[in-house]
Amino acid sequence: MLSTDNHGEKEMASSYVLVGRLYDVTTQTLIGEQEIESSDKMNDSYVQFEFDSAYKVNAGDVLRAELSVEKLSEDDGLYINLLEAQNYDKAKINEQVLDGTFRIVYEMTRMDYYSIAAMFIVILSCLLIIAIYILLFMYKKTPIEYIYLISAIVIGTVYLILIPIGETPDEFVHIETAYDVANVVMGYEHGTDIEMRTCDLEDTVLTNDYKREQYNVYISRLLHDHHVADTSSGMFGDTPLNTNRYLYYPAALGMIIGRLLKLGTIPMMFIGIVFNYIVYVLCAFYSIKKIPYGKTMLFLFSVLPMTMQQVTSYSYDCGILALSVLTFAMAMRVGYADDLRKRDFIILAVSSILVATVKNGAYFFIILLNLIPLIRFRKVHKNRFRVILAIMGLSTLLFVFPIVRNAISSPNGGTLMNGYVSWADEPGYNISYLLSNPASFVEICWNTFMDNFSYYLYTMIGGSLGWLNIDIPWWIIIALMTSLFLTAMKKENESFDLKPWMRWLFAIIALYSIACTAAAMLLDFTPISYNEILGIQGRYFLPVLMPLMYVMRGNWIKINNDTEKYCILTTMIVQPFLFYCILSYML
Repeated sequence: MLSTDNHGEKEMASSYVLVGRLYDVTTQTLIGEQEIESSDKMNDSYVQFEFDSAYKVNAGDVLRAELSVEKLSEDDGLYINLLEAQNYDKAKINEQVLDGTFRIVYEMTRMDYYSIAAMFIVILSCLLIIAIYILLFMYKKTPIEYIYLISAIVIGTVYLILIPIGETPDEFVHIETAYDVANVVMGYEHGTDIEMRTCDLEDTVLTNDYKREQYNVYISRLLHDHHVADTSSGMFGDTPLNTNRYLYYPAALGMIIGRLLKLGTIPMMFIGIVFNYIVYVLCAFYSIKKIPYGKTMLFLFSVLPMTMQQVTSYSYDCGILALSVLTFAMAMRVGYADDLRKRDFIILAVSSILVATVKNGAYFFIILLNLIPLIRFRKVHKNRFRVILAIMGLSTLLFVFPIVRNAISSPNGGTLMNGYVSWADEPGYNISYLLSNPASFVEICWNTFMDNFSYYLYTMIGGSLGWLNIDIPWWIIIALMTSLFLTAMKKENESFDLKPWMRWLFAIIALYSIACTAAAMLLDFTPISYNEILGIQGRYFLPVLMPLMYVMRGNWIKINNDTEKYCILTTMIVQPFLFYCILSYML
């Protein structure tokens, strides 16, 4: 990017010439040269060089670009705003060498990996829409769980191609934790440092901001880096996450297989993501098959952009969402199905306990779904009902008491939420302050809700993918949101009515999780100088989205059988536009 003297505020005194040259370093030959004459004021503008003939870039070629400025008056000043700080070089202006960096963007005249991926995604998307239409409106006997499976395979493949490793928020720390879990299984010691293969320690391909150039390198490494030259170990000085390690078992298994096969860094890590996604798809497939009502809602929830991004990554959200879908499905099954088996109760109990213990208990009240079979069969097994209910109540107290004691044990709010926000280097909110200023607490909650409600909806569905830097148009989000909402509503010929106490139970579960998430971000992330809660993202609410949708289910809106089919088809039709947004970001 070029600008004139005083950042573009001064007109050039005379014309000048920009000369662009491209050299082949290997053969020491000049490939192309072009001169551009200009006398305009250049305020944050770009200059594009187009050579007369195309040059075929082969693997291993080293190119050098040279930019020179000629016929520049002594009264004029021309500045280069240097970009891409990882590519260091020298810039020469008027024969004076200046330290800095600049980025060279070129368009390839042959198919690169980005182009191949784009064409492949277009073909897959078209085939998916045609297949879904045939299954929904022509061959109508296909069970919906198999329609989901087809969609999950196609859409999941696209996300695995489009969202490279590292593009999901906080994914690197999850990679390190999965690596540590794999180490323990393979016999390495678990400690404050993580022992890694040297090739994994020295890898420089992974990033959290992929552009076309980096993406081509990533795909090239994925396809061709099948063997590593150095499998010796080194220590990575970082501590893995102190969280539920069972959430990383699928990814760790994939890593173990990749390491045993001596694959390179990218292929090895890719297998971990594939294993993560397979586990989620299996849980969602089983849940859609077993839930008596709401099959289409589970289907559409499982292919939301944000859901797909998280379950095709190393994030522990993959395990949390899988457990959440399974728990909700089994809760509805034991509440309303007639062909129950003992395993249904066992799956509900185990999955609800596992999801209740993640993220410091933010979703703990999901364990209350175990009340559904207890209340349903309380008249048949009164004594068992009382005993199990007492055990659940005691477990709740034992879980909540340490959290409350930690929060109020000191005037600063405890050991974790210590009243100081490190990223802002200033004091933060604590329990004692909020208790002393209830009006301020109400104001903070009100401001947060009023200012950010649409943002939470937007990011929950998937409006901002990647590290919140891939923006999806609102019309896509509205289409997906509307389809999901309609499939949660009651059908015209459906006799199923949600019991009032279950509606209240779902509301309590959802509100508790929302409140816990907001409280954690208020006490541990928000400086006291702000009058609203910072750091909340919509994806935090995904595990309780399904119970929240069912709270709104009733006789006030009824849909016919074909409405669900059109909702599925609409969701499939918007996928190519969604993929285009992701591809456009990489250009």
